[in-house]
Amino acid sequence: EAMAWRAAAAVSLSALYAARGRTDALLVRAWAWLQTGTSSLPRAFRHDHWEWALAVLSFGAIIHAYLLADRAVAAADRKGRVHPWKKYRLHDQNELVKHRRRTGRGGDGG
Repeated sequence: EAMAWRAAAAVSLSALYAARGRTDALLVRAWAWLQTGTSSLPRAFRHDHWEWALAVLSFGAIIHAYLLADRAVAAADRKGRVHPWKKYRLHDQNELVKHRRRTGRGGDGG
């Protein structure tokens, strides 16, 4: 499964690199529109009314990324595999500390 994720990341980065000219052109057009446009979105962008929306959307994206990662780790657990992200889950770290305390091997988690 790790190889599949690495392949997906390589393909995504390669696609971004291959389309960088078109992406750059789109970003230049979008930036010019945001700086000079007269509709409500560019005006709000120029007057800092967008910051709360950006914060909320960014937080939502981060929370959903954690949710998807947690589900991937749980699915790997059900299949009897150790997911590479398992070491980053706080729940699993806490369970490891509790297990070490019960078995007398120390409880500092490290």
